[in-house]
Amino acid sequence: LVSLFKKENVKNILDVGCGTGMHAIALVKEGFHAVGIDRSSRVIQAASRNTETLSDRLKQRIKFIHAEYKNLDQILQGTSFDAVISMGSGLAHTAHTWDPLHVLQEVNKIINKRAVFVSQLSNYGKIINVNKRLYDFVIRKSSYPGEREQAFLRFYDPKEEGFLTLNIGVFSRWKKKWVFRGMNSVPMTPLDKDSATSLLKKIGFSKFSYYGGESGHYYDYLFRKPFKPAQSDVLVVVARR
Repeated sequence: LVSLFKKENVKNILDVGCGTGMHAIALVKEGFHAVGIDRSSRVIQAASRNTETLSDRLKQRIKFIHAEYKNLDQILQGTSFDAVISMGSGLAHTAHTWDPLHVLQEVNKIINKRAVFVSQLSNYGKIINVNKRLYDFVIRKSSYPGEREQAFLRFYDPKEEGFLTLNIGVFSRWKKKWVFRGMNSVPMTPLDKDSATSLLKKIGFSKFSYYGGESGHYYDYLFRKPFKPAQSDVLVVVARR
């Protein structure tokens, strides 16, 4: 991202669906200004806590906002952005509020004419057809007293009525026994290479580059490999005017 944004003369970055702020904070440390916005108050609180160790100079270059992706021109009070990022399938996570096109139309109000847009999406085609709906399964040590481990199972239901469903199951291990803790299900817009490109074209983008990555959703490089529908775990779309 740093290499791309320096090449494109980017200074101000908007992170849509910023989560706990890891990308925005890392970019600020590289000399950029960043605003992160997310619908979840809890992750915005976490993002704000993550800035506490930054120097005063860096804190002046970053801001996190809890808001729906509506009336962004009013929320951001005339700020113009040179780049927008939406990582971690953030654009697909807007399914149960506004559809992704409405979000992009809002973003279009606050970006300049030469802005670059970077969207990272899960490759749902591979998850459904190759991985047999399994997204990932992770076991980690627990920080809770008496609880040894926690397990997180994420899998998708196939598309119904235009949406995928991401299911997240949580389990805990006490001594030798696993206990089911709960399940959450989230609707997702099944954005792929063609549909993401079509949406971005509708707000004026005309030049596109596509990249993929394997070996896990978080540990591969963004722009090193071409996107391969049957092999890539992620799809990264870079759009320019």
